[in-house]
Amino acid sequence: MEETRQIIQLFIVLLFINIYNYSNKSFKMKGVTKMETTIDILGTVYRIESSEEISTDLATKSLDGETNFIDKVIKIKYPLDMLPGDDCTNHKHTYYNQVLRHELVHAFFYEAGLTDYAYNETIVEFIASQFPKLSSLFKNEEVEK
Repeated sequence: MEETRQIIQLFIVLLFINIYNYSNKSFKMKGVTKMETTIDILGTVYRIESSEEISTDLATKSLDGETNFIDKVIKIKYPLDMLPGDDCTNHKHTYYNQVLRHELVHAFFYEAGLTDYAYNETIVEFIASQFPKLSSLFKNEEVEK
């Protein structure tokens, strides 16, 4: 019961903390081979990296993204390297954002001191996938703050 209460509390905190406030939202363009930016997660700065080299490395591990809690680095495949090659660019960018949100939730749990949750893919994916729906609901009902 205590664990459920903590998850709900963290979920609510996530709704009110803008962990998506990172500056570089550019996607792969002709001649661009790397994207890098930083984000503050509960007072800890994480670097978000995406490049063709990272895409290749993650593909060998069958991953689309990964979070290194020690080095404070989130690596994500390049947006246009997401999904099969024939998928449209909008789908690839949408999926890129979903993967980034998932990795940010990992980092958020870790920095909140909930390391067990940080490694729990089921909880992380649940929060990452439900966050946009709840955020939209709260904004529509004007109860987000």
